[in-house]
Amino acid sequence: MNKIDKKYQAAVDKEAEKYLNSQVSEIVNMTDDGNFVTEINGKKTKGVWYHYRFSNDLHHLFFLLERPYLVILRRKYLNGIKLVKGKIDLLTEEEISQYD
Repeated sequence: MNKIDKKYQAAVDKEAEKYLNSQVSEIVNMTDDGNFVTEINGKKTKGVWYHYRFSNDLHHLFFLLERPYLVILRRKYLNGIKLVKGKIDLLTEEEISQYD
């Protein structure tokens, strides 16, 4: 991962980590999607988040940043949290890969 990739990944990691100390009700009541703004290299960058409700006891909230590279390609940076039976934790690499 190059320097700019690391900055984008760190930004999306930081956004996911903000929600680790949330109340369960905050996660449960979040809308299906939204956006966030972060700063990378002094430039405001917009990202999105998606909330998946698999059941009352299982929620995934994942965060996505994208940046263009080459002419038509975009690089994705992902991270997220899960709510499982009242416990909030980061998504595993395997869980994150489902959204790539």
